[in-house]
Amino acid sequence: MQIHLHQTQHTVADFQAIFTYLKESLGQTEEKGNLSPGLHLFPELFLTGYPLQDLCLQRSFINRYQDFLGDLQEWLHYLPAQDETLLLMGGLDYEFDEEGLPLAIKNVIFAGRPGEFLKPVYTKCLLPNYDIFDEEKYFTPGNNPTILNFEEKSIGLL
Repeated sequence: MQIHLHQTQHTVADFQAIFTYLKESLGQTEEKGNLSPGLHLFPELFLTGYPLQDLCLQRSFINRYQDFLGDLQEWLHYLPAQDETLLLMGGLDYEFDEEGLPLAIKNVIFAGRPGEFLKPVYTKCLLPNYDIFDEEKYFTPGNNPTILNFEEKSIGLL
């Protein structure tokens, strides 16, 4: 199994740069539809940048992030299906009330495969709340670890 660790540095909420980096790092070009095979691991909150602080509560950020996720979903879904490629990317999963206000914000790992849609597979359980970390203020904790199977191997997400 090939494991690709993607260490990134980008500006918080620069969704166009994040999308461009994602495509380039996976070897996807106009001429080449397939992504590099293997397990691709991206950092916590890769899809948004970090630290978010109060930005994750602002309507303009939420709308832009939701649009970005929609574009990412569409791009991934329309790529040729590949069983030998799995993406694990950190991002936010929002739950909204009937007025469109956030009820819960989860710091999640999204799993994605070419030809499929992204799905949240793990929610961060232990939220730091010290020094510069204020995650308990913003995020709803998960309650379970997750085991994924890829290429006949079990992968634990903690």
